Amino acid sequence: MTHYSITVTRSAVDGMHVAICPTLGGLSALGSTARDAVAELEEVIALALET
Repeated sequence: MTHYSITVTRSAVDGMHVAICPTLGGLSALGSTARDAVAELEEVIALALET
């Protein structure tokens, strides 16, 4: 399994957590918690790598 660096920040505008994978062109995902944002990003990464 390949591992990618993920950065999680919290939006000052709406309080949502934003997970970003800079290694894969800045793919990103949102979540109400940091854990949710990372889980969503993992799905986005999996879908991106399928194509």
